This record gives sequence, C-alpha cells and structure tokens, in this order.
Amino acid sequence: MISREDMEKLIVVSDQLMNMNQCLEKLCGGSYGAGDFRRIDALYDVIQNNVSAVFKQNLGNGESTSDLLYSIILNQKLTPAERTNMIMSDFIL
Repeated sequence: MISREDMEKLIVVSDQLMNMNQCLEKLCGGSYGAGDFRRIDALYDVIQNNVSAVFKQNLGNGESTSDLLYSIILNQKLTPAERTNMIMSDFIL
C-alpha cells in the first residue's frame, strides 16, 4: 500500500486531469479518453489498488468499489486530504 502523502498526490493529479479534460472538451469537443491519452486512466487503477481493506469491505447497498471510489475521488468539494482519508481509513467514516 502506498503512503497517504502519495495517495493525496495522486488525487491532486486526478483533479488536474479533470480540469484538463474540461478544457479539452471546450476546445476540441472531445475528452482525453476518446484519443491516444486514454491510458491516463491507469491512474485510477493505481488508486483503487491502494485503498484500505476496510474501504473495500464496507461498501453500502451493493455499490461497486469503482463507482464509490470515483464518486469520492471526483468530488472536488472535498479537499484532497479529506478524500485520501475517506479511501485509506482503517475505520468506517
């Protein structure tokens, strides 16, 4: 498992990727996922592979790990530190 500091850095990178994607959509009418850069999404695989076991075990109402994880990571109303704590916590938040 990676450190909390490194996970927080990955979440900051995710935020910047989403900001870049919004610019691409405005300028080009498409997103990075539609072109040669779709491998950038491997970032989310790395994040998912390093969430806490408690996070993986305590999903509510059959929601998939990926869906719940994406909803947390992409929630820019929370700080990167808050999102990191949510997915790497050893207890249920």
